[in-house]
Amino acid sequence: MFYDNLKAVCKEKGTTPTAVLKELKLSTSATGRWKAGSSPSIDIVCQIAEHLNVSLDYLVNGFGSGDAPEAPNINPDFDGVMFYNSLKRVCKIKGTGLTAVLRKLDLDEDYIPEWKSGISPRLDVVCKIASYLDVSIDYLVVGYAREEIHDSTLMVSGLDPEWAEIISAIPEENQEMCKDFLRTHMAIPEKYADRKKG
Repeated sequence: MFYDNLKAVCKEKGTTPTAVLKELKLSTSATGRWKAGSSPSIDIVCQIAEHLNVSLDYLVNGFGSGDAPEAPNINPDFDGVMFYNSLKRVCKIKGTGLTAVLRKLDLDEDYIPEWKSGISPRLDVVCKIASYLDVSIDYLVVGYAREEIHDSTLMVSGLDPEWAEIISAIPEENQEMCKDFLRTHMAIPEKYADRKKG
């Protein structure tokens, strides 16, 4: 249950769920619902994980021991659109589609337009999808695991890890526009500069 894990992580951090919600200016009445087994929306979970500086998996499942792993670039303003784009990317990597995943899990297909409009999914839905796709919650929500961002292929190519994180977060439908924008701001490589003069 989410509340039990939240309480345990808060205790490790020397705080309480109620104090964390107050600091985040969120309703403290949510703790009562979570104690009763209600599932928070993933945007709330992201805010809490970012505030406590832990990964989503650590906060939700208690994976790991000792020092909690740092949050892998969780956006505290995470919303349904970001989840939709990340899920779409992970589905593509896994060779499936959003609708197929929802059908397989007996989840309502109406979630798709909700997420596209910015409504965040509940944590229990995210957990089901992550489990089915055999990925961590962090991977599903953030889109790329920290290990991938610092992958040796990126280092070999000389791509700054921050650039890799930015690029990986660009929604698929905006990628061409972003590529065009970046191309217009590129310095002309020396090998082409001479051709332009002549």
